[in-house]
Amino acid sequence: MNIEYSIMATKQGFEYSFSSGDFYNKQTQDEHHLKNILDFLPLNADMKILDLGTGSGYLAVPIAKNMCSKH
Repeated sequence: MNIEYSIMATKQGFEYSFSSGDFYNKQTQDEHHLKNILDFLPLNADMKILDLGTGSGYLAVPIAKNMCSKH
């Protein structure tokens, strides 16, 4: 698979996933889903995390709160 194909396939996947208009809203309103992600991440107080293009902060804000509580 070449890089151009990979980029195109990813773009099409995002377009398909978000075509219903409520996919993102469903995902970001699911507290169980968020807890599973946060529990999975091996966060520690020495880490630096870059929030790059994460949208509404659905994941970034809870990670930041978690990181602040570890200091």
